[in-house]
Amino acid sequence: TTITSASVTATNTDGATGAPGSWGGLLTVTTKPVLTSVEATLTGTPANRLGVEWSVNDGGSPILESEVEVGPDTEHVGGATAAWQSDPGQDPGTYPIRVRVRNDNGWSEWKAGPSVTIDPPPSPTPSPSPTPSPSPS
Repeated sequence: TTITSASVTATNTDGATGAPGSWGGLLTVTTKPVLTSVEATLTGTPANRLGVEWSVNDGGSPILESEVEVGPDTEHVGGATAAWQSDPGQDPGTYPIRVRVRNDNGWSEWKAGPSVTIDPPPSPTPSPSPTPSPSPS
């Protein structure tokens, strides 16, 4: 957030307040980041590779670190990236997803994304048994 002018009032330790004054200049206020969305996708055949993407209001300070929580596991993603992807072959199950990010002013709140269900791979279809040929009589 950038502020170009403000009204300023001073109060001393005895509680006396001076007359309002004005201030002009450029003041940038930075805050903790706020996640605005978290999305999850499955890819692969079968669909067992999990991808998570997020959008963030950085609060006026660059994102330094991200964490993605998939089920009970937390992955440290690193700097300003806005995406994470699992290794292929994620185990079957339903995974709740949450993300948080950090800038110089602290960590954002955790933001939940959709839960994702990874189905077990399909069982192989058995080949039909060959039909025996009739024996000559």
